[in-house]
Formats: sequence, structure tokens, C-alpha cells
Amino acid sequence: MVLSNIFGVIATALRRVQKENYGYFIFLLLTGFGMLLLNMTDAPTLSDDMVYHFMWSENPDAEVQTIESIVDLFRSQWSHYLCVNGRTIVHLLAQFFFVFMPAGVLHCLNALLFVVLLHGCSELLGGKERLFTTMIMSFLLFTVFSGFRSAMLWGLGALNYLWVLVVTIAFLLLMKEAKRSRYVWLAPLGLLVGWGHEGLSLPISVGFMGYLILGVRRVKNGGGHDTAVNSTAFMVFYMAGTALCLLSPGIWGRTGAAVSMVSRMVSGAINCVENVHITWLLLITLVIMWKQEQRLLAEHLSKWRFVYLALLASLGIVVLCGTTLERVAFFTDFIAMLLWVDLMQQSLSAVWKRRLQIICGLLLIVSFVPAYVLRKENEKNWILAEQQMKEQGKEMISVELPVNGENALTDYFRNHYVNTSFEFGYYSCYMGFDSHDSNVRCAARMYGKEKFIFLPADVAERMAHDSIAYRKYELDKSKNLYVWQLPRGRKVNTVRFILNDEDLSELSLPQRFMAYEGNTYELDDFRFEVIEVSGRSYLVFTRPTSNIYRRIKSIEYE
Repeated sequence: MVLSNIFGVIATALRRVQKENYGYFIFLLLTGFGMLLLNMTDAPTLSDDMVYHFMWSENPDAEVQTIESIVDLFRSQWSHYLCVNGRTIVHLLAQFFFVFMPAGVLHCLNALLFVVLLHGCSELLGGKERLFTTMIMSFLLFTVFSGFRSAMLWGLGALNYLWVLVVTIAFLLLMKEAKRSRYVWLAPLGLLVGWGHEGLSLPISVGFMGYLILGVRRVKNGGGHDTAVNSTAFMVFYMAGTALCLLSPGIWGRTGAAVSMVSRMVSGAINCVENVHITWLLLITLVIMWKQEQRLLAEHLSKWRFVYLALLASLGIVVLCGTTLERVAFFTDFIAMLLWVDLMQQSLSAVWKRRLQIICGLLLIVSFVPAYVLRKENEKNWILAEQQMKEQGKEMISVELPVNGENALTDYFRNHYVNTSFEFGYYSCYMGFDSHDSNVRCAARMYGKEKFIFLPADVAERMAHDSIAYRKYELDKSKNLYVWQLPRGRKVNTVRFILNDEDLSELSLPQRFMAYEGNTYELDDFRFEVIEVSGRSYLVFTRPTSNIYRRIKSIEYE
């Protein structure tokens, strides 16, 4: 009876779809199903996925506190606002879903919202040639964006990026109807929408500011009230929400207040080269159109001039934020994607549009298969680790890790689609070998243990069964961690790398630019720890960055 009712609803929906939209409807259906499959293979990460199950504290060394009520959520997010960042609305939802809802609920919602995002973008672009626009956007998002895995295929990332984008697109579509007075009362929603993610809301607020200034000028010049003026309330509330997000004391600490402008520019340049893809594609297309299709280009720039202002502001954030994280560039490329797809929609012939659709469709299928397989591999590795975490009395968790470098194609797909549950290395935001690390402490609390120590499987195996292993420092199989057996009970305060001299003239330009000047380098205490295993003491420490690693002559500790 229930199934017949469900099929009846689907049949009714299909009848209501116009004949020319069948392809669009089927594509969205397949895309949603594909995203659901990928989301269902999602495995928790030792990082934020653990921490967000517990109350945030301004003191990172404080005892882990369990969230037991909605009141606890708000208390947690107040501390989060003070010490982490201003994305209170997003992270309130994140902690609610992580703590109170089964993981499958979030997986289903993320798949659904990805489809809604595609449809909303199609509407924002005018609702024309929906199949073409959504297929091109799906291809760009899935295969070209460097931050797709961390912004769309990771629970916390999806809340920060996917959910924020869907709500923002819906808000912009609502604002387009703001000239109808009956919608004005919805303007205060802009406060919540703007209080989302500063990486998107700040550039949009910059675009709004330019839009409002032009609108005021038009009124002063006798041009009458246009959409800019009629939508003022929506924009003001949105900018107020952005201000609330940016006023967080925590956000300025995370941006690296002590980082010099030179370091920020270097990181920004690296990010622009490695992770900004669609923006450069848009720039190349604009140059080509300036030479060949100046009339279409002029119309395009006139229509989207304030979106280009937002794009420039977003690119400025990438350059100046002081980090090379791939998802920092996600919103920049997303804005550029909308502009580029609009250009393609306006300038390509029907024949080329069809060819482009076919190519993008085939590449989507080719990319989906290895993405799914490798995500299943990561899920299996998580299950093996979780079985150990549930085992009574077991504190050292042996973690299976994929080895990069064996197959370049596999490495590419793994880096593009898999959020590895466990990471060891210099750039990890947690240290799995340190039982005092806040993320590791939260993991232990989740499974009712006093402490955990996470180590790569090859390291854990040798420590447990080979008493003479690591008498001299050695790298693990993945070449991310050094391990060194010490005299029993030995404490370590400093890990120092003694470096060979280096001739800058023999280095490539990028290596020369990032070269380290000194002859010694010390790790900060976050990146090393002495652990006790099977009655023996081991110093575990991260391999330094490549500009240091290639020069290592010897290693010392004190």
C-alpha cells in the first residue's frame, strides 16, 4: 500500500514535468542518487567530526564535556564564537546533527541539497537550457573544483559550504522578487543567511554595497526606484549578518594575526596556482570574448558587474587569508563558475552545447567509479580502526593508511574525493600519537576509554612485536612520521634537524622561493611526543616540510 502510494506520487510528478524537461529531471535524479551513494560511504575523520560531538571550551586542555541538551548546544557555540570563528548558525546545526541525529539523515540531506543547489543555480542563471547549465556545473564541481571532497563530501564541510550555498542562492532568488511588496517582511531572514560563512557572505556584501551605491545614485538622478532600492532591506539585513560573523574574536586568531603580509601573499599565490581553477578559466574566456564577441561581453559584464565585484573580493580573501587550504578557494571558484556558465550559455552554438554536454556526462561517469571505490576503501579502513576502538582495554589503535606514490592516477582520485579518516604529518590539525590532543581525547571519550594513541599499522606492528625496531630514527611506510626508540623513561623537550648546506642556484624557481635559510630547524612541541608501548619508550615526530626534509643531515633531541 505504501509503495503504491509512493509510486503514485512519482508518476504524478513525472506527468507534470513538461516533455522538454524530461532529460533535466532524469539528470537531477541520477545526480542525487550518485551523491547519496558517495555520502553513504562517508567515514568520520579524527579531526572535527570527533570534536563537534562535545561542548566547545575556551580552554583546549579542559576536560571533555558531553552535549546533553539544546541548552548545551548554545553554550557550546558561545565558546565556539569566542575562540574559533563566527559561523554560529552553521556550527549550531553541525553539532545538532552530529550529536542528536543518525549519520544517515545528514547523508540524505546533503544529497538532496546538492540537487537543490544545481536547480537553484539554474534559476539564478535565468532558468534557460537547464540540462546544459546543470550538467556543466555538475562536471565543474565534481571534477575540476579542487575543494569538492572537503566542501561537499564531508559532513562538516557540506554544512559550511553546500548548506550555506543553497540558503544563499534561495535568498538571492527571493530578493529578485523583492519588488513585490508582499515579500518585504521576509527581509530579516537575511540576518541568518549573512551569518553563515564569511568566505561567501563578505564578498556578497561587498557586491551589495556597490549595488546599493548605484541604486542611490539612480534615485538622486531621478531614475526612480529600481530593484536595488526596493531590495535595500534584504541587503542591509544580510550585511548585518555578515558583520555578526566577522565580529567573532575567534576568527581573527584563526586567520593568523601574527603572520606577516609577505607570508600571506606567498600562501595566497600558492593557493591561486594550486586551487583556483575556474577563475582562471573565466579570465581566459573573457580575454577571448573581448577579441571576438565584444557585444556579448559588454552585455554580460553589464548584467553581472556586481557579481564580478564580489568575485574580486573573494579572490582577495584567498590571497590575504594566510593559508593554502583548498576549500578557501571554493567560494571564489563557485562565483566564477556561475559567470563562466552564463558566458557559455550565451555564446556557444547549439551543436557545441550538445557536444560539451556529452563530454561532461562521460567524464562524470568515468570520475564517479574510482571515487566510489576509493571512498569504500577509506570506509573499510575506518571500520577496522573502529573495531579496535570498541575493543575492551585497547588503547593503541593500528590505522591502515593508503600509500601515495604507487599509482599517480589512484593518488589523484584519492586526493580529489576521499577525506582520509586518519592523517599523520606536518600539516595535520591533530596528532594521533598524542593522547593529550583534544581531537584524540574526544575520540577516546566517544568510545568510553581513558585515552587513545593512533599510529600507522606498520609502526604499531613493529612497536608491539619487535623490541629492537627503531633503534635509529626511521620513517613510516607513508613517509610522514619519524619513529625513534629511546632509553626507557627518557623525556624530550626539543627535536632538532641538522641541515646540509644548500646552493640556491641549483634549485628550481619554486624551491628557491621557499628555501630555508638556516642550518638547523626545530619542531614545535605540537609535532612530537614520547609514547610508551610494550614497556619501551618511543619518540614519534612528524617529517618536516620538503624545504627542510631534502637537507636533513642528522636529527638530535634534548
